[in-house]
Amino acid sequence: MANTGARRARALVGRWAGTGFWAIADQGLFAVSNFGLNVLLARWLAPIDYGAFSVAYTIFLLLGTFHTAVLTEPMLVFGPGKYSGRLTAYLSVLLRGHWLFGAATGALFTVAGIGFLVLGDSPLTPALFGLAIASPFVLFQWLMRRACYVNLQPRLAAIAGAIYMVVVGAGALALNYQQWLGPATALGLMAVASLVSALWLVKKLAIRGRHEADHALVKDALETHWQYGRWAVGAAGLGWAAGNVPNLALPTRYGLEAVATLRAAFNFVMPVLQVFSALGSVMLPALVRARKAGTLRRTALAAWALYSVLALGYGLVLLPFVETLTAFAYGDNFQGLTPITMVLALLPLTAAATSVFGGALRALERPRAIFWAYLASAIVSISGGLALVLLFGAVGAAISMVLASIVTAAVALVLLRRSLAVRAAPDPATAGGV
Repeated sequence: MANTGARRARALVGRWAGTGFWAIADQGLFAVSNFGLNVLLARWLAPIDYGAFSVAYTIFLLLGTFHTAVLTEPMLVFGPGKYSGRLTAYLSVLLRGHWLFGAATGALFTVAGIGFLVLGDSPLTPALFGLAIASPFVLFQWLMRRACYVNLQPRLAAIAGAIYMVVVGAGALALNYQQWLGPATALGLMAVASLVSALWLVKKLAIRGRHEADHALVKDALETHWQYGRWAVGAAGLGWAAGNVPNLALPTRYGLEAVATLRAAFNFVMPVLQVFSALGSVMLPALVRARKAGTLRRTALAAWALYSVLALGYGLVLLPFVETLTAFAYGDNFQGLTPITMVLALLPLTAAATSVFGGALRALERPRAIFWAYLASAIVSISGGLALVLLFGAVGAAISMVLASIVTAAVALVLLRRSLAVRAAPDPATAGGV
């Protein structure tokens, strides 16, 4: 029995390592593509045009969190569970929902662009019109990438990432050569690259269209996603607020330079956070299957241990070389990042706990618990976090981010323990009075 358990453990680790590799490759390819595009835009565009692109895309990311909450996150929960027997039909239903959401998003950006056009000439106007066209296709790509994780095929998502990288890179060079590069054309390029890579995934996932889904499945999926997504939307909004309060508060007293300093230090811990994000897409379907097999607690503990080791190891390697990395990456633009980075180095540890405990709650279909966890962290950010920002500047903002993450992880752990205890408790109606 011990040998059988050891073989199962090795097989589990092997599966996680394989899927984790492709998940990290997927996340890395898309992250490098968008990072490279931003660097090129910053070099080639006038600052005011690049600023317009950045502001417009930030607004789009806020709407993207809602798309993730009502479509992508429930798909990762219910795809490998409730709808595993009719997966392609279920995905075709989600595509219908996506295009409705995308049409609404495009209309919203169109109205905003017309409003800016009426009010006067603004560099935001072409960016908003560009987003009106690009947003449905970029969100389409987001959904299809995550669909690859429902049946554990992150390799397909990674290949789609390579396709996206080639199209974005070649397109940016061509647009710049023709002197056509601007906020609107850059967003149009992202739309084209997203559409090409997403259509390739649709073909590989064998999603044949609406004829696969009957009315009963559409109605059931709509009800299921609404019951889950109404809490997930609130959690996404609160999570966005908790993470952005320091950035919003810093300029009021310390100027945009303090925001830039905080962001420069945050870039050093961003790689491990992106690894967690990539692994999360693999972990959630695995936790759903573990819940069905009755091994959720053990699987969550194993995932937490793995994440914590990665976070701790990354921090120990990072901290001795902060000054060297600062000089290499930023030259003379930023000084004194070590104190801020030392605080932010705690963030991967707390983020590891939040990712695993939150994933386990999602696997238990407890989005309300995620909502309460992020509500608690938002309260911390808005109350004590704001005071820290105003008193200590960028260092205070970093402390605020870490405290909010600690609160999120702690509340998620308490609610997870409670949910597991309720799930394990015998039913008095069937337990013979026990």
